[in-house]
Amino acid sequence: MDDVVSRLGLKVAENLNLLVMGTVKQAAGGCLCAENVLLDATIRHLALRGNEAILLDTQAGMEHFGRALAKGFGQCVVVADSSYNALSVASHSAALARQSGIPMVYLVVNRVTPGEGRLARFQLESDQLFKDIFDAVIELPAEPQLQALDPHVARIMDYHRSAYTTAVTRLASLLNSPPCTCTADHHHSHSHQHAH
Repeated sequence: MDDVVSRLGLKVAENLNLLVMGTVKQAAGGCLCAENVLLDATIRHLALRGNEAILLDTQAGMEHFGRALAKGFGQCVVVADSSYNALSVASHSAALARQSGIPMVYLVVNRVTPGEGRLARFQLESDQLFKDIFDAVIELPAEPQLQALDPHVARIMDYHRSAYTTAVTRLASLLNSPPCTCTADHHHSHSHQHAH
């Protein structure tokens, strides 16, 4: 297990390795129990050293919470579009993340059209306030340049004046800040952040 990342991972950048843990390849192929056991063992075994992190990018759904794959993580990023159903699932995912012991949960709302008001409408109609569910809400505006750059969408970060890149940078800043794991009797203030 010690060399899983170096043996099976792909070096993407100087300080970034990618380890892909498979997917369903054919219909009716059975469950991914064996793969999930390996994934869980790998995550638990990786000893994090200074300035290292694990980013677990899961497929949409709740299975990773049911299998406790997310247990032990310090932050959870829930990505959704601005539809009512997607925001409902995102809120449920946040609750499961909290039950898994993840202290910081962020909502990223993708492809937001300015002035659409869907997030406010969801909070009003569902009687759920994002400030009570998420530690921060980041709205990624619809960005037409992404289609032109596909499949090399990381190049969008070269557009430094874009509202999209500003929101992505804000998310990166949140993820790079160590989460506060203090108890209810802590002596400093927390503020809920809303980034656009």
